[in-house]
Amino acid sequence: MNRFKELGTIIRRQRHTLGLSQKELGKKTDLTHEWISKIECGKAINVTSKTLKKISTELELDIDDFIIELMANECNIDLNKLKWN
Repeated sequence: MNRFKELGTIIRRQRHTLGLSQKELGKKTDLTHEWISKIECGKAINVTSKTLKKISTELELDIDDFIIELMANECNIDLNKLKWN
């Protein structure tokens, strides 16, 4: 899976966890639901850090969480099995 698709998966999962539709997230972030859909499908490869910050804020995620999860996925590490100090 490419990084853009993985990022989209993280966003979609958290959006579902919070019970938000793409349209609702779009309104909260001043983005169209079509753009949210492209991001979640991994088809938006030119997502800015400003856009990611807007999305992560509304989804109650830290940008660092995105990076950690993307790196773990790339290295096939199950974060649920790690012990954090």
